[in-house]
Amino acid sequence: MNVRGRRAVLLMVLFCSSLAQPVLAARARRPTAAQRAAERRRQAAAKREAERQQLLAMQKAWQPDKGCYQAGSAFTEPRLKTNHPIEVPGNLRGGAMKAALLMYEAQLDPSGGLHSLRTLRPLPTEPPWPALHEAVVKEVRTWKWDRTRMAGKAVPVCFSLTLNLDLR
Repeated sequence: MNVRGRRAVLLMVLFCSSLAQPVLAARARRPTAAQRAAERRRQAAAKREAERQQLLAMQKAWQPDKGCYQAGSAFTEPRLKTNHPIEVPGNLRGGAMKAALLMYEAQLDPSGGLHSLRTLRPLPTEPPWPALHEAVVKEVRTWKWDRTRMAGKAVPVCFSLTLNLDLR
């Protein structure tokens, strides 16, 4: 074989080996069956741990005396879907009081409707507080919230509801 033939053979060998390297490297990078099985076991263990953590958080959030889950510990407060402005009677506006802060504990049923509403602090008995309280309760009873789901089921939720009314 002459020099030209040897060069052609050498170039062909080098060219073919450079093409084969990425294929061999790809095979070397692909995980083995044992590695894939180990990764599946790791992911399953992580999923079980996340479910266990969620179950513990749900147990902490349960309020047996109220019969609902307390929002804020295992999940956020449900989002308000529909609300109507609170109609403050005209005779309560324009007095010395410019605003009123009312704090309630709302308990929602699984469908997202209001089950109960109780005041967190005692309301004064002098006017305009009783009328304000009645106006708030009347309107808040018509509001709807998103359902809160845990493990695929809608559950009852308790949360604090703070309303700031402008009386100007």
